[in-house]
Amino acid sequence: MAGVVLSLASCRDKHEEWIGDSISFETSIGTKAFLNSTADLNTTGSKIQVYDILNNFTGTINGNEYNNQTALYFSEELAYNGAEWEFQDLTYRWTRTGIHNFFGWLVYDAKSSMYSSDKVNPSFSNYVLTIPSKTITASSDQFDFLYSRNEVVRDAAAKNYATVPLNMAHLFSAVAITVENKSNDPVRLNSISLPNLPVMNGSATIDFTPDGRTAPVVTYTAPTTGATKFFTNPIPAGGKALDSKNGTNKKVNAFTGEYVASSEPNDFRILWPLGSTILSPTTDNTHAGSGDKWNDSVNDPADSLIRLSYQFTVTPEGGGDPITIVRDDIGVKFPNTVDFAPGKKTAINITLNDKVVDLTFIVQEWDVHEMPIDFSTQSATVTSPWSFIPGTYDSNVGKNYYIDGAKPIQGTFSITNPVGANIYVQPIGDASYFDVSIDHDTVDPTVDLGQITVTVTPKTSMNPTTAKHLQLSFTLVNGLQEINIDSEVRFISEGYNIIWSN
Repeated sequence: MAGVVLSLASCRDKHEEWIGDSISFETSIGTKAFLNSTADLNTTGSKIQVYDILNNFTGTINGNEYNNQTALYFSEELAYNGAEWEFQDLTYRWTRTGIHNFFGWLVYDAKSSMYSSDKVNPSFSNYVLTIPSKTITASSDQFDFLYSRNEVVRDAAAKNYATVPLNMAHLFSAVAITVENKSNDPVRLNSISLPNLPVMNGSATIDFTPDGRTAPVVTYTAPTTGATKFFTNPIPAGGKALDSKNGTNKKVNAFTGEYVASSEPNDFRILWPLGSTILSPTTDNTHAGSGDKWNDSVNDPADSLIRLSYQFTVTPEGGGDPITIVRDDIGVKFPNTVDFAPGKKTAINITLNDKVVDLTFIVQEWDVHEMPIDFSTQSATVTSPWSFIPGTYDSNVGKNYYIDGAKPIQGTFSITNPVGANIYVQPIGDASYFDVSIDHDTVDPTVDLGQITVTVTPKTSMNPTTAKHLQLSFTLVNGLQEINIDSEVRFISEGYNIIWSN
């Protein structure tokens, strides 16, 4: 990844073990050090602690003699000056012997004016960085602690004097929670909380032992619930009116209780990472199969972490006075495919779809991309439309892709919703001349980020005398619901053709 290069011109100890090249560093310029911000790590004044541990070193460092031993070459701070990262007053050059092991972590976040010593209190001993027990709530200072996800190992004998990349990783996870009315009628939200979310007290160790590894070993303790909750219900007495799906004030921030526009960026809050077994307990859903969506949520196991209360008004069939229906302390269960992973931000939108509670997730890499995962059952989310795999076809002219029958042709698309739905491909055209197979045939965003591979194999035993044409149509079957997704996959709508021409 491109970065800002730091050059060092001289050395504090001029002995025969040093060579002329100076050590230079770069950080991954795209790393976001600041939550809820587009700013990156390269902000004037930010500081990183950097270590270089030498293995098998022979020579003198600061008056200490080493004979094929492990030595601390330097432990210094890099600071960003607005143009580059630089050491404070000192410079270092490559050695003639030894194996360099570089690593580091964030000391000062200039954007938020927060120090790691104040916010996470790290300690370093015997190559292990320890983050002691820390209580995190949604109202805690949002300090995004970074450490180098890579240990850069350079053997002096190889004479590799290239820039040293320190690519930073995020220790914590982050979550945003909103509640949105997608029903045709207004509702009143009375409360929203996650009373048993076990993210209060946690700790971690990051082991940088210089034993030739290229990445540190990161270990988290299991977070435990304390008396203080991650956040408390922000909805005032009397509730919060949510407009219908076509209204303006239909969505609220669960941390603040304030209205937010659907187009607003999510308000993320840091928390300790959590696995799916913690987020999605295993109690059976006692309401599954009841068939009465007005009676209670079909997603209401007793150990659901998300709890909400709301009410709405219906008019009885045949007339009469409107009736207010109150749904109190409804439980919404996390799907077992979701976890709160380090370095990822999970946006949770709790939706009321015609009075039935549903969940939509967007799992976003802090530094890379978004992957939308919608756990509703009413729509399909295709994150990457159809694309032919290069090298599996002989040639193409526009949207026509040609094969000569000697090998299969393949293409892919990615789909993340509805989870668990079965995918069917229907060949259209000269279908009898081809075999069509699909891998994977179930929507599962945890497998290859939901990528589906389709293979079309010519039936060479048919030996056609004229060109044969094929198109592909795609359908999802989700329970009793059948959804055509041709407009999302965009094979037919883009006018693609597979042509077998001997």
